[in-house]
Amino acid sequence: MKVNSYIKSFLVTMFIFGALTTIADGAPPPYKPNALCVALLDNSRSLEGGLYYSQKGGLDGSVVYVCNRRIRAYINYYVDRQEYSDRTFATQELKEYITDSWYGEIGVGYRIGRIDSTKKIIEIFGGFGKGKLYQKEYLPLWPDRPRMLQGDYKKLFAQLNIGYLNDVSEFGFGGRIVYLLYPKFNVVDYVNLGTIYEDEYPTEYQNVSFINIEPAVQAGIGPHWCRIFMQGGVSICLKPYSTSYDIAGITHPESFGVGGFFYRIGMLSTFDFFPRKAK
Repeated sequence: MKVNSYIKSFLVTMFIFGALTTIADGAPPPYKPNALCVALLDNSRSLEGGLYYSQKGGLDGSVVYVCNRRIRAYINYYVDRQEYSDRTFATQELKEYITDSWYGEIGVGYRIGRIDSTKKIIEIFGGFGKGKLYQKEYLPLWPDRPRMLQGDYKKLFAQLNIGYLNDVSEFGFGGRIVYLLYPKFNVVDYVNLGTIYEDEYPTEYQNVSFINIEPAVQAGIGPHWCRIFMQGGVSICLKPYSTSYDIAGITHPESFGVGGFFYRIGMLSTFDFFPRKAK
């Protein structure tokens, strides 16, 4: 086993996804794809916990528990606080404001088995999530009047994982299909985050749904109790949302999807309560 080759592969993976997420990161309306749970755990009764830096400066934490030789359960939580400053349209007064975004997710997984006698693992996952996020936006008729979209959303997903792990490293691929439902978007003012223009947006942003596919790759290096970890991927919208709205007698068509690149970098620790191996 050549440890240097694993280190090089890990660094190349970090560089590629660091470059991609610098070029493109996120898209309106408010949706920040969370990282996939690609556990790759091979011991029964083991617990894995991680804390990561995620896109746009948020913190992403997860805990995975291997219940038995086949079943896994996990929770994931994302939190992000953004501080802004901008000038009001009427008085040009500079004001500061803060937005708090969050997303929580629970899921269960099943280890189908190994591809062969090595530690190449296949898993399937499914789960449910709920979140509240803000996305910077500008209304087309007032380019100098910054506004923000705030959306509460729910998510259902199914996922397939394939990966390889050994004593000093792990590499994995995950792909999930996601159903997103936004009961309502709110257009909010930057300065006081109060809802505005509800009379002009009566139904356009209500009960909006999307279907996305989200492939990702991950790499980790280090001992199982303290592993440097990185994951990056992309969320691709399969069905954009189209609508139109009237302002001052003028019809404005609009079409958009949700998606963008996502990543997380941090530390991962795994603890085995019993040393026996899953078969």
